[in-house]
Amino acid sequence: MDHLPIEVLHTICAHLAVEDVLIFRLLATLYAAVGAQYMLSTVSIAFLPESFARLKAISEHPVISQHVETLVYDLCRLPEITDFQDYKHKVHGPTNEDIHIPWPPPPESDIRALRAYNRGVKKFSALALSLRSQKLKQGWNKYLQLRNEVAGL
Repeated sequence: MDHLPIEVLHTICAHLAVEDVLIFRLLATLYAAVGAQYMLSTVSIAFLPESFARLKAISEHPVISQHVETLVYDLCRLPEITDFQDYKHKVHGPTNEDIHIPWPPPPESDIRALRAYNRGVKKFSALALSLRSQKLKQGWNKYLQLRNEVAGL
């Protein structure tokens, strides 16, 4: 099979089940490249951290990401979250890394520049906390809406 044309390898993969494509890819580097096109044409995701991590890994893969044609979002697999505090612990809102703090003034700056910078950082911290709280509440409301829609199905 080392000398089969690429077109024949594609024809073989097109007739294999996904489980068989995974085995086929282990045979040779060329087979891995050809088989990657037939592995994940459809990706299913749910509102779960591990599902989003898997989607991120697929999207960052240089070969597999090029062949995903369909995303299926499974609403029936929402995690069970009982209240807002539980939601807050399981879901993370934007962090300070999402909003960039300006660089502090150089060490040779006068005390007024340092005080102005410290006042700005305090305002920034309050704004970031407010933004986090607002985003968490929006997410909680969206979660409740989705959970109620799923319960109504």
